[in-house]
Amino acid sequence: MGEGKGGGFITGLLFGGIVGAGIALAMAPRPGRETREQLLKRAAELRARADELVGQAREREGELVGRGKEMLEQQQSRVREMVRSGRETLKEAMSQGKQASRQKAAALEEQYKSATEGGAEA
Repeated sequence: MGEGKGGGFITGLLFGGIVGAGIALAMAPRPGRETREQLLKRAAELRARADELVGQAREREGELVGRGKEMLEQQQSRVREMVRSGRETLKEAMSQGKQASRQKAAALEEQYKSATEGGAEA
């Protein structure tokens, strides 16, 4: 997962927490010290949650990258096998083509000899 996406989420999470804390401060009929302690506690909770979410995102990213690499390796292996098989098929076809060509050439040469010998005797 890119830093931009995860960073934006965390920024939004922290910003929302700060805004919520500010609203709570403005609305709370508590003394300043108690409110500050509560805000610090909430900020620490939000930070811990953000760290947890980042850790989960990084773990998931690692899993996805691992699966992607595995799939890529499998596809590369398949392509290599297909290329190898294609080369073997091509070699076999070329060999058969050469053999058929030699046989046809020999047959034509024999026909030519038969025709020229028959024409010479006539």
